[in-house]
Amino acid sequence: MDEKYRQLAAHLTDVHNLTIIYRILSWDQQVNMPPGGDAARAAQMVTVWRLRHELFASDTTARLLEEAAREVAGAPFDSDEASLIRVARREYDAAAKQLPDFVGRHIAHCEEEMKFFGDRLDAIVAPTYSFASSLPAVAGYPNLSIPVGLTPEGKPAGLWMCSGFLKEPTLPALAYDLE
Repeated sequence: MDEKYRQLAAHLTDVHNLTIIYRILSWDQQVNMPPGGDAARAAQMVTVWRLRHELFASDTTARLLEEAAREVAGAPFDSDEASLIRVARREYDAAAKQLPDFVGRHIAHCEEEMKFFGDRLDAIVAPTYSFASSLPAVAGYPNLSIPVGLTPEGKPAGLWMCSGFLKEPTLPALAYDLE
């Protein structure tokens, strides 16, 4: 394995570790958190996710992706190295378009909505033309996307659904009803 690819892999491991920390905090909040601790935990989670986003959407990530891509340019398309760079580049391009403050506020908003509605809400359903489901998924909420066709421009369109903690069975039933 080449040096620049190793550096990229180490950098992406740091990003992944922050994702795992966020998910552990989310799980702990949903399972163990006493009622009065929600606000402090939500602030911690927003901070971890903002740090993760800033690290992943950084110029360093862009540089490492470019350098590693040059090193593995002759590798087969389906090799681990080429696949990692291809997937990381696609995710980086999407993340680089999102402002860190927006990402943190959006995650905090999802957390607040799910707590506010509690058992009174089966799911949030919205049209999607992008990576709408990625933030709630990272926040640990079950979500499902249903393809529904194409936009007039020929781009894929769908419906996205997100439900609360331990409400995973709700989503396939709603998707079936919608189809």
